[in-house]
Amino acid sequence: MAVRLFILLCFTLTGCSDPGLELSEQLGSSDVEQRRAAARTLGEMGEQAVSAIPALSQAATTDTDADVRRLSAHALGQIPTDTDDSLSALKTALTDRDVKVRATAAYAIFNLVPTDASIVPVLIESVQAGDVKAIVVLGRLGPTAKDAVPVLAKALLDRRHNLVRLKAAQSLQAIGPAAASAVPALRQLSNDRDVDVRAAASQAIVAIEH
Repeated sequence: MAVRLFILLCFTLTGCSDPGLELSEQLGSSDVEQRRAAARTLGEMGEQAVSAIPALSQAATTDTDADVRRLSAHALGQIPTDTDDSLSALKTALTDRDVKVRATAAYAIFNLVPTDASIVPVLIESVQAGDVKAIVVLGRLGPTAKDAVPVLAKALLDRRHNLVRLKAAQSLQAIGPAAASAVPALRQLSNDRDVDVRAAASQAIVAIEH
């Protein structure tokens, strides 16, 4: 609703012809709150923000505020066209000093290129930090995420969170035979207190061994 209102106001009141360019200018503001708001709105605009890719790419990699960099990286991942510049900036953001920026850049790259193995190290880091979303994305990468097998196997042993064990087992199933080293940990879940976890572990073993 807020994005639609902004676009409507942009056209009817200020006379701007391209809301993306209008917000791009705000990304260069000296007011950090204004930069954050611009990046957030561009992320909600999706493909309508294609003209803002250059400004977002710069903000995602050079802004002094971590939230602006994170929000800009997220916005780039929501624009499915003209992705070359976006991907270049996002791969730079994978090495950002802020862990949240790195994770957001990885998810953004996955949105644009769901087979890109360059995000696996950052996703592994995110799993170690307790991010369940990273476990899910590793599963969606399938065999490309084979380097994550050890950290996913360790996640199977998380006795506090059923969801972590469930998603880890499902992701190992998606990785398939390359996850053979995780089978002993999966077998430990045969008596898990959660029926869904037990089923996921059993299905993962079948997928890995057959």
